Amino acid sequence: MLTDQNHGYTDPDTPIGRQLPVNRAVTIGAGSWLGAGAIVLPGSRIGRNVVIAAGSVVRGEVPDRCVVAGVPAKVVREHTEAGWSRPVIV
Repeated sequence: MLTDQNHGYTDPDTPIGRQLPVNRAVTIGAGSWLGAGAIVLPGSRIGRNVVIAAGSVVRGEVPDRCVVAGVPAKVVREHTEAGWSRPVIV
């Protein structure tokens, strides 16, 4: 699921459903892959050649050439000049 819109919640005296939505663009780099059931939240920026593990929730920025997993998604492997890093247990 990709979404670029979220509920507004700046006014604590107004029900959230009555506040104007907040829009923030999502960008996904070329060659990236999103696993089944992954959720990408408003304002997220996913780099190039990234793998988002199934069921992960992405928020914020994801660097190029890495694998992210979890809720919230965190880098578990990345590719550098030396090759792939060892897996990180989340």
